[in-house]
Amino acid sequence: MIDLSFLKAKLVGATVPRPNVRGTLSGHAAGEPFSELVLDVLTHMHGGAIKKQHDFLNELMHRNPALHGDKRIDHFPLRSLGELMWHGRRGKKWKPDTLFDERQNDFADILDLSEQGCIHIIDVKTRNSAKRGQPPNIMSALRLAKLCKGILDWHEGNRIKITYVGIDWEDRGDQLECIGCHITEMMKIPPHELYINFTAALQIQFHLDQVDQSFQYSTQEWCEKYLRHYTTSYDKRTIRFEQENVDPFRLD
Repeated sequence: MIDLSFLKAKLVGATVPRPNVRGTLSGHAAGEPFSELVLDVLTHMHGGAIKKQHDFLNELMHRNPALHGDKRIDHFPLRSLGELMWHGRRGKKWKPDTLFDERQNDFADILDLSEQGCIHIIDVKTRNSAKRGQPPNIMSALRLAKLCKGILDWHEGNRIKITYVGIDWEDRGDQLECIGCHITEMMKIPPHELYINFTAALQIQFHLDQVDQSFQYSTQEWCEKYLRHYTTSYDKRTIRFEQENVDPFRLD
């Protein structure tokens, strides 16, 4: 799978058109042009091995347009990713002239398919350097738990990689300039250090430039440790909620 460390030299100093010339710029609006920039850079260097998630799904359907429902998941190259990437499209009719479109909640911004039988998930996260605030939402902890369970069930740990490309940008009027780039691998973060925000739809949150990257064991071991962290965190949260919000009102 592609080593993305070269992106720092390619992206820092690069600019993209400001999505709206005036007014407040939302995180998603700012993220889209930078995501396209990363896609262009990777495609230029690695060609057809780089795809958007919805384009990859359309290619799978072109090969077998009769697939529908759970049969689509059965034909996905990695079973652990199948349900997550078909989310919202399993029951949708597909025709060569009615293709799947891109969705904001797609599991991956970009897919690296350079290594046969493997999928490298690449997500682009952007941050306005003038508004340093709370850590951003990275991924649903529940969605990641489903992926980890699938990896363990289907023994696919050595075939999946998740990398985040963090881009810090500054507003230059009609342009946004990348002033910093951070490459973070999800499965190099010690699982017990992942913060799960239970009040924000179970989102895992962290700053890409501050997270620990010291985990050196296998993907399977990472998944096992993450699932223990996820279930333990949920249990503690449930107990604390009951103690604070239920126990005081019990009528013994």
